[in-house]
Amino acid sequence: MRRLLIAALPLSMAGIANAKTDLTVNGSASVRASQNPYLDSTGNSQSTIAAVGILSPTLTISDAESQLNIGGSVQHIEYNRLYPSSDSVSANVSGNWRFSPKWTATASLGYDDSIVGENGFFNFGQFNDDGTRPPPTADDLTLAGRRIKRRSFSAQAGLNYQPNVRETVNFSLFANETRALATIDTENYATYGNTFGYSRQVSRRTSIGFTNTTLRYECRSQGRCFTNSVQPQLTFSTTLGRDWTLSGSAGASFSQIRLPSQASDTVRPAGSATLCRRQARMDICLTASQTIETTVSNGARPTLALTSSINYRLDQKSSVGFTAGYTRSAGSALNQDDYDYLSARIFGSRSIARNVSFTVDGGYDRSANPFFGTRSNFSVSMGLSFSLGRTL
Repeated sequence: MRRLLIAALPLSMAGIANAKTDLTVNGSASVRASQNPYLDSTGNSQSTIAAVGILSPTLTISDAESQLNIGGSVQHIEYNRLYPSSDSVSANVSGNWRFSPKWTATASLGYDDSIVGENGFFNFGQFNDDGTRPPPTADDLTLAGRRIKRRSFSAQAGLNYQPNVRETVNFSLFANETRALATIDTENYATYGNTFGYSRQVSRRTSIGFTNTTLRYECRSQGRCFTNSVQPQLTFSTTLGRDWTLSGSAGASFSQIRLPSQASDTVRPAGSATLCRRQARMDICLTASQTIETTVSNGARPTLALTSSINYRLDQKSSVGFTAGYTRSAGSALNQDDYDYLSARIFGSRSIARNVSFTVDGGYDRSANPFFGTRSNFSVSMGLSFSLGRTL
């Protein structure tokens, strides 16, 4: 895999040496009031105010056949009491290269250093070109309320083959090394594996296919500890009317778990479903997923997630939105306890100048786990965001 990554990125860069170069810088500055920002015992029922600054530059180099993205983000939070200041840093490099009408290669490298759950546990992805959107990903719930800083390194490389206009075959390799910057009850771990997929357009509106993900989880801090997981699934995507899309997958997860003192084999259902409606002024998405997620302190765990999101454009300058989600990280061989998380958020923005917007956000988060019981947080924030871009 490392050789694939080393080969793919230079090939992308070689193909776009004289291509178009764009620089985008996004940023925000806001003030946030919270009842319990980390869902822990320190801030329980004690409010705190924080100044939050985020800066995210991205350099994009592209031509007709390839694209290279180099980006990163820096966040600083300064609390008025109860908590020390915190810094988060992330960086990523990704590229894609079409080296024939049928073959496309992709590769990416990533780094993240942040406190788990500091900005919530749900990550809502972007829409695909066909109007579908992948289910939001949920972060490591076993670390809710513990204010643990996690450092992770990730890599991915893949090939896409399109023999004709109806069929697509893809294969990718991935790896992730995660280190928890704490000394008790946490695991440094590595995950790596591959994904193979096939899809076929069976009509103007519908495509079907299958995918299989093979994953291995390895403990770094304890004795011999690993989980092997194979997740075969059937996939589909269809358009309903003019605005609605329905996509999803259904299958099973076969896991082999080996610990220093015990061993077990499990079979669990796996899959996802996403229903979205995209219009000129409004986007709506409902999602449900069941999969295997890796955690710092409790091994590989089956995770259920249910989410909804609405974005509505009031006019050319203003928009409002709402997101909500519930996720449960079920017991594993390392820990039989369940972890639950509920989140709801409403937000709005209005353009007040060229490339500058005023933003407001209000939310509620609730966590239930065996360490701290049930903790909740109400938060409100307001501030300014900006987006600057130019062609170099």
